[in-house]
Amino acid sequence: TLTSVYWDAEADSLPGTSPGDSQFGAEARATSDMIYFALYTDAGFDFAGETANGTDDIWDADQLASVNDGYPLLAWQTQADGILTLFSAGQGTPARPYEIATLQDLAFLAQNPAYWDAHFRQTADIDASATATWDDADTDSDGNRYNDPDDADATGGNQGFPGIGQEPGYGVVGIGGGPFTGSYDGGGHTLTGLTLNRGPGVAFGLFGKAVDARIHDLAIQSASVAGASSTGILVGDGEGLRLANLTLSGTLSGEHTVGALAGGCTGCEVDSVRAAAAITISGGFTRGWAGGLIGRAKALPGQDTPIRNSSATGTLTVSGSANPVGGLLGVSDVSVYNSYADVDIQASGAFKAGGLIGDVAPDTLIAFVDSYAAGDVHGGAYTGGLFGEHSDDALHLKLYASGAVSGEDRTDGISGMNRFAFTGTAQGVFWNTETTGQAEAHFGTGLTTSQMRQVSTFREAGWDFDGTESTPAAWDMDQARTVNNGFPILRWQEGPDDVAFYYSGGQGTSDDPYRIGSLDDLRAFSETQEHWSRHFVQIADINAAPTVSWNDSAGFASVGIFNFPPFSGSYNGRHHVIDSLHVTPSRGPDNSVQFHGLFGYAKGAVIDSVALRN
Repeated sequence: TLTSVYWDAEADSLPGTSPGDSQFGAEARATSDMIYFALYTDAGFDFAGETANGTDDIWDADQLASVNDGYPLLAWQTQADGILTLFSAGQGTPARPYEIATLQDLAFLAQNPAYWDAHFRQTADIDASATATWDDADTDSDGNRYNDPDDADATGGNQGFPGIGQEPGYGVVGIGGGPFTGSYDGGGHTLTGLTLNRGPGVAFGLFGKAVDARIHDLAIQSASVAGASSTGILVGDGEGLRLANLTLSGTLSGEHTVGALAGGCTGCEVDSVRAAAAITISGGFTRGWAGGLIGRAKALPGQDTPIRNSSATGTLTVSGSANPVGGLLGVSDVSVYNSYADVDIQASGAFKAGGLIGDVAPDTLIAFVDSYAAGDVHGGAYTGGLFGEHSDDALHLKLYASGAVSGEDRTDGISGMNRFAFTGTAQGVFWNTETTGQAEAHFGTGLTTSQMRQVSTFREAGWDFDGTESTPAAWDMDQARTVNNGFPILRWQEGPDDVAFYYSGGQGTSDDPYRIGSLDDLRAFSETQEHWSRHFVQIADINAAPTVSWNDSAGFASVGIFNFPPFSGSYNGRHHVIDSLHVTPSRGPDNSVQFHGLFGYAKGAVIDSVALRN
């Protein structure tokens, strides 16, 4: 009789054998099953590290595949470690990653460098608030530094989580190892209350040092991270990373190269990261490099690894001097697309402070496209709404700054380093002269707040509010003024409604009617039939003389078409004047001439206090 007997069908040379076959009670299994301990424990094998099948500890798992190619070995064999698994489940392969379901799973990972090249997947939300009182001493000498009695209270060093991956020569003494080089799939789960309170040294974060790793689909909430050089909530220092679909929030402090996503990142692909942090820097004049997202974003030679679809919000405060700081990136020689920063920067000691980028490396063919900065920036020398210092070698396309800009020396609506004539490429670049407080800028076009709220301003400059079937639009307008003070926002942000204009404000309801304050608003009113059942109020006199050349010189297209549809909402002119309106006859679906006027055809509508002249 053969019971609980298995062979590897994929390693077997017998023709016609496949997983699931059986012979005389023995079962054929795939290699991935054969090297997974659960196959055997479920069948009653007595393994070291479990007691459900006995306490004789006959078998052991070859987790590192260093003894028996990953297949079980006998517990008496050399290199048997008596550990069934360090994690909740899995094998550390891409197909069957180790499962991280508890805080102790993370603690095991941080203390075992042998696993830092494996693959992991978080399978549950994890409360990491206990890390606030962890210290590095293993007082009960059980091999686990973070399960001692003094780890449960304020006794001890309270250094917190040690970090996964370490800069060689730094990190927690006794753990050793090098960088994390595997992958970590957050599975859409959260890690809440993570605490690191470390330094001096290099590379502090959930992942201290990471190289060629992939980290994605994770939310780290309410973190508290304090380090020294290269400090981040997610990664202290990284190289060749792929980082995507991440959300980060908390407090962060360090001396040098600090950012919520990563302190420093070289050759890192970043996509869809949202960071919201209160960041404090305390460094010397040449030790600052801080950004709301990344402190120093550097490219590998001959490569450009852009930042895409990402954002940073919160605050960045510099205690002492620093060089340089930015709302999104402190120092950059990588491109930025479809991203924004709304970080209030207080850095009176900073040399180069920018609402988006602190300093752009020269002699780099990179681009800044479809991005903006909305945070207030107060710097020392060279402070700009977008850049502390720009590079004439970079492309600057469809950008704007709207936060207040102030500094001790040399402030600018766009770039603080404005000593020399601009010789670069800039198209569709704007700053708000009213909200920034800057009448001049090194390059770009200054706009009033009213102009910043008109979609026509940006459409005429080539900004994409419409998209195509294959390419989504980059921009939307904050018509309700609930996201960004009525200024343009990125289409992926929360709040866009995929409508490029809603006039000068309002929501089209009787309590909050759409506001008609310009000729652009009036044109949008006439061209947006789906709004003809809504409510409107005129808030300013309008010179409509340019309508004489509209629609191939036919004039203004009437609001309301006979039954296709009529205007059925309300319009309160508040006695404001529409002067010199030229009207073209409106036409029905069969191209027949319809009624015409400011309102071509109205049915059940309320029209009040409208003044038309000339």
